[in-house]
Amino acid sequence: MENRRQRKFKVDFEGTIKRLNVTPTSFEELHQAVRLAYDGDLPERYAFKYRDEDGDLVTVSSENDFHAMLDTNIDPIRIEVISGSDISRMERSSFLSNPPNTNIPQAAPKPEVQP
Repeated sequence: MENRRQRKFKVDFEGTIKRLNVTPTSFEELHQAVRLAYDGDLPERYAFKYRDEDGDLVTVSSENDFHAMLDTNIDPIRIEVISGSDISRMERSSFLSNPPNTNIPQAAPKPEVQP
């Protein structure tokens, strides 16, 4: 990983393009940076994709995919956030779930009624 360099990341969600203020070094950091950049405006389920050097649209759904993306000569790296409703069923495994806000109080479960 010594050959890793600082990269610029641009993210496009529904035509709104944002530049990340941080350079993610892991798949999870990318996920967090994109959520922060869009300030809660992302759908519950989404996927990351980028165009590789051959022009192919490549899904980024794991740490290995993230590092493969970094191994390209693309700079800036342009990532598309694809909504879950826009992706075929075959690609459903690449979705990320936007974790729920844990600060929202949850309703207590209803007690079971005995006859």
